[in-house]
Amino acid sequence: MSAADDIYEMKSLCEQIAGRLATSSSDKDRVTAIYEALKAKVTWNRAFEFLKGKARRIDSWEKDLARAKLQELKRLERERQALQHVAWLQSIRSQAEEAGSDMDRADLAAVERVLSRIGVLDRPLGNPDAAFTDADERADQSTDWGH
Repeated sequence: MSAADDIYEMKSLCEQIAGRLATSSSDKDRVTAIYEALKAKVTWNRAFEFLKGKARRIDSWEKDLARAKLQELKRLERERQALQHVAWLQSIRSQAEEAGSDMDRADLAAVERVLSRIGVLDRPLGNPDAAFTDADERADQSTDWGH
């Protein structure tokens, strides 16, 4: 990889990190976010050079550090989205229970099974460690199907 490619890649990584962490779109906030994310090894001025693409050269450990931080941020973002999705599923389940029978029983059982499988439902509806099979689906359909 050429030095220009390294600079472009580091600028891209830093823009993604800043986009996830910065409180505003101002350069100062974006550079500060990069500095805070990488401050174990990088100075504020170096973070500024990365973001603006003005660094003369990029060391491999700097790119590795930025890649690792970006992967961590993406993982945390996925976890946050999964928690939001679980909260949404739980709200659907509770709304259906409160409303009486707005949802088909099979649909409600499917939502509860999903919540049980991922271990967030305190009901003896299934084993979160067990794999879902077609037999489970057939069992749901055979009991109170359409009621």
